Amino acid sequence: MKNKRKERELALSARGGSAMAKLDERAIANMDFVLEETCRVFPHGGDHERRRFIARKLKLIASKGNVTLGELRTVAHIALKELTKQKSA
Repeated sequence: MKNKRKERELALSARGGSAMAKLDERAIANMDFVLEETCRVFPHGGDHERRRFIARKLKLIASKGNVTLGELRTVAHIALKELTKQKSA
């Protein structure tokens, strides 16, 4: 399990640049948890595009120092609403 977490951190760091590399293990774990929790509403946990959209929103807010579960959940919920609006439009 630690290896998977480390791989995920490295992948996120590589994609996210220096701002992502500065996030600690707890922040990354919170982001991962909220992403999984949010994407449960989609069949099979959501497709890549939806997950990526939400993950980018989480990454943006986390890079500003907002890394609590509550803050991340709020952003994920707003992103989910945006996705729902896009789909119905």
